[in-house]
Amino acid sequence: MTRDRNWKSRIDFGSNIEVIEKTAEKIVLQMQDDSGDGAMTQYEVLPGIVLMYNDFHMDYCRSEFSSDLAIININYCTKGRIEWVLPGERFMYIREGDLQIENRRSRAEHFSFPSSHYHGLTVGVLETDLPIETRGFLDKFGIDLKKLTMQYSGDENMLAYRPSERVERIFEELYVTSWEQSVYYLRIKVLELLMELQEMDLKERDKTVYFRRSHVEAVKEIARLITGNLNKHYTIASLSELYHLPPTTLKICFKGVFGMPVGQYLREYRMETAAKMLQKNTESISEIAGKVGYDNQSKFAAAFRVHKGVSPTEYRKVAV
Repeated sequence: MTRDRNWKSRIDFGSNIEVIEKTAEKIVLQMQDDSGDGAMTQYEVLPGIVLMYNDFHMDYCRSEFSSDLAIININYCTKGRIEWVLPGERFMYIREGDLQIENRRSRAEHFSFPSSHYHGLTVGVLETDLPIETRGFLDKFGIDLKKLTMQYSGDENMLAYRPSERVERIFEELYVTSWEQSVYYLRIKVLELLMELQEMDLKERDKTVYFRRSHVEAVKEIARLITGNLNKHYTIASLSELYHLPPTTLKICFKGVFGMPVGQYLREYRMETAAKMLQKNTESISEIAGKVGYDNQSKFAAAFRVHKGVSPTEYRKVAV
């Protein structure tokens, strides 16, 4: 048996990852800590190429993944967002619909999920230890892994991109098709993905930006302040002065971290908090409106209907 066949034994997922299911077709991994849990379901579509479905419901986690292998990970976010802490005190955020490619030399270790959840896909490809039969197969399709890696991360930076419509479509098809439905279809789609990524013109794609640690910490403090005092009303100007951030920097960084402007973030938080209070059925609607920052019950009811699609009264009847 050649070392090509033994590549899986050279990967250590870490002490915080448990294998909860392992068959000839798939491996199901679970991560748990005090902020929640996450599941990763992995299939080997070709020797040395895996397709992984990621489903995390947690605030943060630490990756203890280690290997002497050079592995290209192609990540795509279908829902939620993920925060990557990178060398040099830099923070990067992958949004819904973003594509990001990493290799062993640029892998992050600390992750956070600002929306407390993350769903997505990862296509992992051995870069230098790919089994001979798979490498020959890729050669027939004109897929050059070294070129692909250099194209996306050769400068040792990690960037997320808005993919082309064709690449986005492939990811969507991968996400909705199960292994049980058609393993052959998934294999074809992974090969198509590698071909399209190799041809995608990055100059035409929108890229994410990095944020400084000090700015990220400041906007997270702002989020804690405004959500911890729902009956108070803060302006961008007052928050800017309080946290010594220029208004434009505050707005750009806040949206980068949480995926939405300050006002929308606070409005959605107020409505979700109100919904939980309505489910308990221990307070009047006017009392709940006041606790989440609305002096006018009619305005609260209108905002709640926009967010939930029903009035507070209707929501309470269904929820209780």
